[in-house]
Amino acid sequence: FQAVVWGQTISGKITDDSQQPVDGATIVLQTMDSIYVGASISNADGTFLLNSQPEEYRLIIQHLLYQTKQITGQGKSVGIIQLQPKDYALNDDGFVRHRTYHSRK
Repeated sequence: FQAVVWGQTISGKITDDSQQPVDGATIVLQTMDSIYVGASISNADGTFLLNSQPEEYRLIIQHLLYQTKQITGQGKSVGIIQLQPKDYALNDDGFVRHRTYHSRK
């Protein structure tokens, strides 16, 4: 039997590797046993707020231009979470190429 204590809110700020705020990052809140609790999106200043708070939790931070990051926490503030840029391979023309696979029937 596990008791879950819910608090007020969780807040934090998402920045990039040069300390600039990251707008539009998705922050997913889970319990430690991976049960979805809620989600938020970072504002233009990189801040976010989640209205539910398990006693212990996991945050998954995702953004198209940055590597996904997971952190665990307790308490109301997670502080500043720094994301690292994704490495995209560009062709000579400056476009990212994706290979499409088709199955034969």
